Amino acid sequence: MLDDLPYLDNYQKFFYAINRKTPMNKPKNAKTISQLNERNNKYWEKLNEKINRFIEKYPEEVTHASEIVAHTIQGDRLHHIKMLEESSLPRQLEKAIERESGRNQARAQKPRSDHLAIRIQEIVLIKPDISLKDLFSQLESEKGISPIIEVTREGVSFKGKTAKEEGFATVDNLRTRLSRAKKQLKTKKGN
Repeated sequence: MLDDLPYLDNYQKFFYAINRKTPMNKPKNAKTISQLNERNNKYWEKLNEKINRFIEKYPEEVTHASEIVAHTIQGDRLHHIKMLEESSLPRQLEKAIERESGRNQARAQKPRSDHLAIRIQEIVLIKPDISLKDLFSQLESEKGISPIIEVTREGVSFKGKTAKEEGFATVDNLRTRLSRAKKQLKTKKGN
């Protein structure tokens, strides 16, 4: 019965026979196998028809492709090695990773204009592994000193760009600024 499946190799036939749920000698299975075989043959016939139409329509491309295959078979792999042996998927993944890391670096390198961000960058430069809790206590010790006006449990008040402006950074905002400063430091060390 498994001989009716020409597209399966012996290994696949063996596992097909072991893992089947119903006996192979039932007519239902025989019908299903013959239908599968028929469908498989129809698929390959259609594909062969498409290939023949392509050969008739574009003989130059077919000649060029056959030359590439001939070079490869003969061992002359210098000219067309990438075309035949290298899938485009790994290269696409590499490009996607490069784009993503580029985006992260660009985001990390955006200039921050407020004074608190600059102060956090200075602190991270001195203590690269500083935690949010330590940063909070460091800013609390600098309370009253420019740019920090006041430190509370909710966040930090700081002076803005001009003397009249004031800003407030919540704890979540401080966490974001700290991670951004650490990213910037990593990219500077990497370059």
